[in-house]
Amino acid sequence: MFQLRDYQIDLQIQIRQCFANGESRVLAVMPTGAGKTVTFADIARRAEARNNRVLILTHRREIQRQTVAKLYEGGVITGQIVSGGIHTFHHKVQVGMVQTVAKRLHKVPKPDLIIIDEAHHLLAKSWQSVVNQWPDVPRIGFTATPERLDGRGLGEDGLFTAMVMGPQIRELVKMGNLAYPVMCRPEREFHAEYHVKRGDYDTKEQEHEFSKKAVIGNVIEHYRDKLDGLPAIGFTPTVETAFRLAEDFTDAGFRAVAVHGSMSDSERDNAIKGLSDGSIQVVFSCDVISEGVDVPVVSGAMLLRRTMSLGLYLQQCGRALRMFPGKDRAYILDHAGNRWIHGHVLE
Repeated sequence: MFQLRDYQIDLQIQIRQCFANGESRVLAVMPTGAGKTVTFADIARRAEARNNRVLILTHRREIQRQTVAKLYEGGVITGQIVSGGIHTFHHKVQVGMVQTVAKRLHKVPKPDLIIIDEAHHLLAKSWQSVVNQWPDVPRIGFTATPERLDGRGLGEDGLFTAMVMGPQIRELVKMGNLAYPVMCRPEREFHAEYHVKRGDYDTKEQEHEFSKKAVIGNVIEHYRDKLDGLPAIGFTPTVETAFRLAEDFTDAGFRAVAVHGSMSDSERDNAIKGLSDGSIQVVFSCDVISEGVDVPVVSGAMLLRRTMSLGLYLQQCGRALRMFPGKDRAYILDHAGNRWIHGHVLE
């Protein structure tokens, strides 16, 4: 059994009401840190108890493993559809990497319910191939950010026909479920004008900022001033930038590493564990841990990539907002000026 908060129970009630009203494609919006994994894990547990098959779709290995672990906490043994894994389809609940599920559609038993984590990715081709395989199967999507950078809506083409809302970030902070975000403006922000490429500010142009010693020095000193050794995640425009900053932070006396998509699962896991146990102080990441990674001890987020995406901005800030014993606030070091584009995270 899972111990749900009142707002998580309320969201489940809203979802059930949508189904009772004839809707079969429901999008549930919950901000980062609101506990969407435990919320949909409980939905899966209840469905399994009624002898229904449930397929949970994830898009990153870290998220897939966290989902399996959370379901296990609630007494649900799952099958896992992952590359190189042994597929045990006799389990009623399957947690799959969407890329692998898309390649194994002929083997995956038809589910009675599809749950989609990080549902703002659903317009991607691999996701589409899975849900289109069973268009009549009810689906529930979960996301913190119900919009895409390219402007396409999640209600497009009937992907979802109803939406339910959980509490907003400011409400969760007031409840004491999230740390208070302290937005910090550094002495030196990125003032360059970047071209737009593939729907967002050009990351290669942003990488050029980090060839300037003054910029790197400012990032280091801002971290030292506000966090000074506390666990933090830096979100960079490119992998090269992540490596450069990790090296410069190490030279400045901090324990820092870079993570990227080409690393093995164990290497990325070790970096995340290092933040938790204190062996690593700063992890720099390019598009690897902005979604789904749960490290409550993290006290700061360094925004080093300017983005047009409100969703990405909120995801990155949210990595520092989870509560942890002795932590009542989180520091958002916004070097990229994203606050001036999207507003304060509490707005």
